[in-house]
Formats: sequence, C-alpha cells, structure tokens
Amino acid sequence: LGQIARRARVGAGEVRNIVVWGCSGKAPDLALATVRGRPVAQALSKDDDKLWLSEGMTAELLGRGANIQKARRSGCAMSMARAVADHLRDLHRGAARGEVVSMGVWSDGNAYGITGGLVFSMPVVCTGGGAHRGPAPLR
Repeated sequence: LGQIARRARVGAGEVRNIVVWGCSGKAPDLALATVRGRPVAQALSKDDDKLWLSEGMTAELLGRGANIQKARRSGCAMSMARAVADHLRDLHRGAARGEVVSMGVWSDGNAYGITGGLVFSMPVVCTGGGAHRGPAPLR
C-alpha cells in the first residue's frame, strides 16, 4: 500500500483494497485496489508506471524487510506490530465502508477454492465486534 501511495504521490490513506493472497511474500492482487477512488491501473497509467507495476513493485516488495532493517538499523518488528494493530482495529471497529482487507483467516468453507484447514490470507470485509465476513466481492 505504501509503495503504491508513494508511486502515485498520495497519502497511504488514499490507497484502498490491496489484496494479498497466502503470505506477505507474494505480489499483491491489485484487481480491487484504488487510488483516490480510481482503479490503480488508471491512477498509474504512464508507461514507466505500468512497467513498475508489472516488474519493479514485486522486486521492491521482496527487498522490503532488508530495506526496513537498513533504514531503522533494527528489525522489522515495528512494521509487523503495526500490521497487527491495524488488523485488530479493523476487526473490532470494522473497516471503512466498501473497504476490503487481506487477513489470515481459516480457509474452511471459503468461496475462493482454497483448501480448507489452513490459515490463509484472503480478502474479507471486517464488520466490527471481532467479526469478518467473506468472501469479499471480487470484480
């Protein structure tokens, strides 16, 4: 989300609905993602942006942990702690209307075809009170 925001020259709060399937080492699914309400492909439509979306972003994501350690001169613990805090906030307060979040949830009975019995990151809608519903609507 931060890398999309930086590339689009907007605040992180203006980027929504990036989905990560499985684990954080995977490239994000941008099918639902928006920047200021516009699909990412429209917001980042220049040729160099398209190349970055298809190749450069994944390379940046793979090196993210090392980059955080280098910048902070310490581990990624604060970044991970922030992710946990964001998940807890979304679960208990509910996500913003129309917002999809990627969250590691039990895969039993999911509509995406993911084998049951796993904790797997997939798009869900957090409804508050510690609950979520899925599947999130996909285009």
